[in-house]
Amino acid sequence: MVYFGALIIIVTGLLLLPISTSDIIFTNFPVAFFTAVSALSTCGIPVVNTGEYWSTWCS
Repeated sequence: MVYFGALIIIVTGLLLLPISTSDIIFTNFPVAFFTAVSALSTCGIPVVNTGEYWSTWCS
């Protein structure tokens, strides 16, 4: 559980960086956090349109 929590914190931090979005803007914390948890738990439930919102740096 500690490993999963650490990964969520790291990925959320990376998604909060402006380089992570295609428009080079800051992401809201809830969007970044839910995206990180969803991706790491393999649910894959997107909050925003992945292809339009996130940059290719995240892929």
